[in-house]
Amino acid sequence: MDMLEWLLDRLLGLTPTMAATLVGMYVLMIVVERFVPSEQGHTWAGRWRNFTYTLIYFGLGTLVLRLLRQYTPAFTPRIYEYQYPVLIALAYIAVSDFFYYWYHRLQHRWPFLWRIHELHHSDTEVNITTSLRTHWIERPVQYFVLGVPTFMILGVDLHAIFWWVMIAQVWEMFTHANVNCFVPRPAAVLCNPSIHRIHHSRLTEHHHCNFAQYLTLYDMIFGTYIPPNRTAIAPSGTSDVPSDYSVLMNIVRPFLLRRAAQPVAVPAEAPKGKRRKKGRSRKQVKSRHHG
Repeated sequence: MDMLEWLLDRLLGLTPTMAATLVGMYVLMIVVERFVPSEQGHTWAGRWRNFTYTLIYFGLGTLVLRLLRQYTPAFTPRIYEYQYPVLIALAYIAVSDFFYYWYHRLQHRWPFLWRIHELHHSDTEVNITTSLRTHWIERPVQYFVLGVPTFMILGVDLHAIFWWVMIAQVWEMFTHANVNCFVPRPAAVLCNPSIHRIHHSRLTEHHHCNFAQYLTLYDMIFGTYIPPNRTAIAPSGTSDVPSDYSVLMNIVRPFLLRRAAQPVAVPAEAPKGKRRKKGRSRKQVKSRHHG
């Protein structure tokens, strides 16, 4: 193992191939976003801020994951060498996305999980770099919530895991890209940028929808699918946390007993023809998250 490979593995938990793929995907999609954007006005300051969160996610998240794996009960999945590892990688994606769908729904329902996930949704410029604008604790949590049950069902094949990580990460980055990509409903069983952009919408009518990261089919089955609008682009972000909020405070605020100082939330306007339920306090309305 040469020095670069050792550093990538120890500091970020990545192989050189994975690191090169991430960087290559960043560069490719930034170029594509430049020529066929779905939304104008995205800044380099926002992209660099998201890249900072990416480094923290891989660096600190990998360190904590390794520590937790040392001090938590070991699970013993079956070890396989499948004949077609790419097909098994696709099976990994399908199974793990089922668990992710329900975990993601909980993130939007449980206050503590939302405070972690809120960092991802607070970006008002959703693009390729938003895909890894993720709180570092998500790395160890998702390993235990998604990875472990998937391995218990399908077993472990190291070649398949490699392809799983590569395909899943590239597709996740693609679904966050700021590109004009509208597909007809028959092809919408796979998540794409237009579908996932609705999930990042701060509009009230788009709350709690399009949770699957790869297979929108799960949203269709469980009644949480909202198709994208071919012409209108929904605004993204949250009312509680500005997109350029302090990186340090965003990293620690989920663990604070009291929420950090925030601007006053301005709820999205309720859809016409509907009234808010009686008995709901103004404080409750202000605290409701978006996305």
